[in-house]
Amino acid sequence: MRTFLSVLFGLGLVSGCATTGAAGAGVRPSSPFTAEDAHLFEDGVDLVANPEDLSGRWAEDWSNEMRDRVSRSDFVARVSVTTLRSDVDPQQHATHWLVASVDEVLKGKLSTKELAFASSDQSAGFGGIDRERENVLHRPMLVLGKWAELETGEVRPHWHMALASDQVVAVVRQLLTGSPRAPAPAAAAKP
Repeated sequence: MRTFLSVLFGLGLVSGCATTGAAGAGVRPSSPFTAEDAHLFEDGVDLVANPEDLSGRWAEDWSNEMRDRVSRSDFVARVSVTTLRSDVDPQQHATHWLVASVDEVLKGKLSTKELAFASSDQSAGFGGIDRERENVLHRPMLVLGKWAELETGEVRPHWHMALASDQVVAVVRQLLTGSPRAPAPAAAAKP
């Protein structure tokens, strides 16, 4: 029986992410993958549509983590998750496999228009993906990724996905460019 990942490899859908060969020639981590990176790039998702709706510690944490993700990421892209499949291996570990089409690269270089990501039940972000499976499919998302070299020499991404709402994209663009954040659009006047 062929596994989902072997099917993806066969179709060439993981050419952007899974290993050094699959990630594309010359893809190297920009820096070692640290414990702080593991917290930021937890192979998970958040669906905060408008960070201005957060308050207190939630707002501070979201803002600081997004700033650090943008700063430490090797790539940031607007994507749409087209496929999400879950499986359980013989050791009873669950993994969610996501395939995403790349709409726009905001930071870094990606040599493919389709990326594949994995979130195993041993990843800190697995619970978020597990809860939000239906809510990430076919929605505009931002993926912030950091390449990590495994002990085997393979290079794979660790990542965080966020809802690509206008507000979140504006925050990320501002962090990438350092320019002042654009004001929110004014409500149209009613006649």
